[in-house]
Amino acid sequence: MAPWCYSGEPSEDSPAAETAAVRLAAEQYVAALHRGEADVLASLWTAEGDFVDGAGQMTKGRDLARQVRKKTSPNTDINSQVRVITVDAVRLVTPEVAIEDGTADLPAEDGSFAVARYTAIWVKREDRR
Repeated sequence: MAPWCYSGEPSEDSPAAETAAVRLAAEQYVAALHRGEADVLASLWTAEGDFVDGAGQMTKGRDLARQVRKKTSPNTDINSQVRVITVDAVRLVTPEVAIEDGTADLPAEDGSFAVARYTAIWVKREDRR
């Protein structure tokens, strides 16, 4: 999905420090999503990153992120589309690649919210630290 970025370097390159950095980057992503910061969201996606929705439609992550706009009304803002995002697990595949699994509360057709599962792949890029 995106380069993981964090404020400051971890004190050591342990798996625990790396997974903590991914969790922090995920929190920063969610915060930018809720604030409607399209440029911040786009910067967290790699150029080749893809978003695949539940129907199998693929969109380049940066293109999707740029569609986010600041709140204009309660019914059109991204804030009304995503209630809660929960990171359930972060697994390091390599020292540079992590897989994040979680859930997002999304609006259902009947006006309630439904839980959707997601998987994000984070790529650590040295130029992003």
